[in-house]
Amino acid sequence: MIALFRFAYSPLDDPAISFDELAAYASDQNQRMSANNPNGTDLSARIATTSTVLGTFHDALDSDQSKLGIRKGAKLVKDNFRKDLRKEAEKVVAAVIAEFGSDSPEVLSVVPQGRNVFTTARDDRLQDHLQTMVTGITALEPTLGAPLTAKATALMDDWDAIYVASEVSTGEKIATEKSKQIARDNLSWELYKNLKTISDLFPRDPDKMRLYSNQGLLGIPEPTGIGDGGGDGSSSGPSSSSSGPSSSSSSSSGAPSSSSSSSSSGMPSSSSSSSGMPSSSSSSSSSSSSSSA
Repeated sequence: MIALFRFAYSPLDDPAISFDELAAYASDQNQRMSANNPNGTDLSARIATTSTVLGTFHDALDSDQSKLGIRKGAKLVKDNFRKDLRKEAEKVVAAVIAEFGSDSPEVLSVVPQGRNVFTTARDDRLQDHLQTMVTGITALEPTLGAPLTAKATALMDDWDAIYVASEVSTGEKIATEKSKQIARDNLSWELYKNLKTISDLFPRDPDKMRLYSNQGLLGIPEPTGIGDGGGDGSSSGPSSSSSGPSSSSSSSSGAPSSSSSSSSSGMPSSSSSSSGMPSSSSSSSSSSSSSSA
């Protein structure tokens, strides 16, 4: 038999079952229960509950898809900004170089780690480098003019807004994925309760279980060669190995077979001598020669 603690878990929790497959199975089972409701009411409570949790499950999937679009949009905006940032930052630095020279302290005050930092810096550090540039340009405003300060500040402010939007969408991803998993767990458990209810209504009747449950929709076809016990074959009753002597060691009548221990007369088989001692190939040959002589 299978371990009894396994009944504490829903078989529909199997991670090999996709969200779409679980939704298809649940919808199909609800239709089957509606079309085959014993006495018109025996499965009504299960039908209502399944409809509710299936609706919540679809809402969670829809919400995740909608926010996935938002996340992808935010990432695209961020990636495009970073592609153009180096070029825009170069324009600001070029004005400083034109006024003070490429090796001047003024250039170092604007980009102390060089211009490549706008390409190589991580997202969460880029704001710091842009702030350094703005601070340096602001100090040079009397010479370089206010428009350059405004341009550097605009780059920093634009990045700040884009980065915050990206982080918010990432946080929402975690929340929506958690909601989606909770909805899946709830649906899986209610579908398991459907199986238990059907089993209570039709005990030891795998055909009824198949009537209400199309396992193929889960992407995991029902194992072949399973008898009326259903499941994995191990819970349907004693197996052939435990129900009695196997065919290799006994005859159909239950007596020991002639191939394993004795002849049909109950005497030792031809593989042993009449004295009960094991025979050998040499003694068998000599005895065969004696008898022929």
